[in-house]
Amino acid sequence: MHHPGFLDVVAGLGTTHPGITLRVSEGSATELQRGIRDRSLDIALTGYAGALPPEFANQLVTDEQLHAFALSDLGLGARPRLADVQRHPVLSLPLGSGIRAAYDQSCAKLGLDPRVDIEASSPLTLLGLAERGGGIAVLPRTIETAGSLVVAPIRDATVHAKLG
Repeated sequence: MHHPGFLDVVAGLGTTHPGITLRVSEGSATELQRGIRDRSLDIALTGYAGALPPEFANQLVTDEQLHAFALSDLGLGARPRLADVQRHPVLSLPLGSGIRAAYDQSCAKLGLDPRVDIEASSPLTLLGLAERGGGIAVLPRTIETAGSLVVAPIRDATVHAKLG
């Protein structure tokens, strides 16, 4: 997933810090957090749900409620519940992402099975599937989408997707 503000900062580092050598690594939240633990990474922008383990120094960047991205003919309404979302195929990021952790933990709090019918590593792929009637993508609101999808906050998804 790309974050324009983060990319702006990284792109400008050569000017603000001449001579710096920067290696940008991408991976799942689990992989990035492991890199911080084993010191193969100095800093990571990583997704999570709930709280990070206490050994991580953290600056919260975003804290977002989960939303349903769906075709209007699915009739989800303005503030669907997770049970409403699960009446359709659920499209989600894979295990190891903060967004998936927020979905799984929100389901667990309600006693729901955190069922995922289609998993993809890119939010854009999930949106493309939703646009084609493949199901309901569960993502934060900040994900940009085409006009064909209705976006509604999932009212009982109480665990938020965080980035820090």
